[in-house]
Amino acid sequence: MKKIPEEYRKYLYLGLTAVLAVWVFCICFVVAYHFRKDTATTETSTDISTVTISSEVSSTETTESTTTTESTSTSAEPTATVTIDGNNATTSGEYSIPSWAAESLSAAESYAEKEATRVAVPSGKAEIVKTYVDAVNKVKNTSDFTMKKGSEMEMTIDSVTGGDYIKNIVQKYIDSASYDPITYNFKNGNDSASGKSPNAEIPPAGAIASLDPEDVKSAAVKDNGNNRFTVTIELGKDTQTLEEKPKVYSSCMEVLDVNSLGLASATKIDTLNVSYSSGKIVATIDSAGRLVSMTHTLNVEKGAGSGKVTLISVTVEMHGTYRQTYSFSYS
Repeated sequence: MKKIPEEYRKYLYLGLTAVLAVWVFCICFVVAYHFRKDTATTETSTDISTVTISSEVSSTETTESTTTTESTSTSAEPTATVTIDGNNATTSGEYSIPSWAAESLSAAESYAEKEATRVAVPSGKAEIVKTYVDAVNKVKNTSDFTMKKGSEMEMTIDSVTGGDYIKNIVQKYIDSASYDPITYNFKNGNDSASGKSPNAEIPPAGAIASLDPEDVKSAAVKDNGNNRFTVTIELGKDTQTLEEKPKVYSSCMEVLDVNSLGLASATKIDTLNVSYSSGKIVATIDSAGRLVSMTHTLNVEKGAGSGKVTLISVTVEMHGTYRQTYSFSYS
């Protein structure tokens, strides 16, 4: 093999060195380029991530790119958004619990509210009377419920001027004061048929009920064991004139007058004197403090009055019982 002359060797070595340097530079450039690209991709894809939380998700689609990871919900309910930037996270919007959970929570709150307002079975005369009065006033101020009201007038005419003819006329009007239960459907505070309010139809008409325990002869209660209890209140004697209603009875019951006696359309009363021998209230109340049923009984020892019936002057004396019954149902 022929040797390369000495004077040419140094040029060969320089050329090889230059080629090696170019080759090394190219390798470093390629490595640096790929490293820079991978770093940029990692930084942009992990810089900001947005997560959407929905209370009800029916379908979810996930889209990946180099900049954002996004969750899309088809639910129309309010959502909360969590934005992650490095080690920091911020939230916006509101998270609404699922409808089934909202219904359960509402039921639990309703139950807790009912328990908090639950009426215990009363004891002692004062407490029994107060519980009854509160129940009456509660239903008088209730807007939506159904009530049935009936009346029984059982009066015996002891004496009457004008003979049997007038007696039969008076008896006919008294008998008309008894009637089968009438149904009242109260909506938004008024009966749909008559337009009357509960306050007007539940005694005392147009006023709040009241009853002083001192005016009560006796009071008892029976626990019915089904979240209901029945109170029985006995009243003593009371009196009534044309000008003055009975003090005790009129504060909590409907008393005798030309309307309750059925005489309003045919009578002009000049005098009226009624002596009540006793009165009785029996009412069933539920644990919410609402009336379920109620009966008022007034025993008339003597009722005397004078006036005109069909233009004929008449004086009448009678005795008997006046009773009203009520039942209530709530939606």
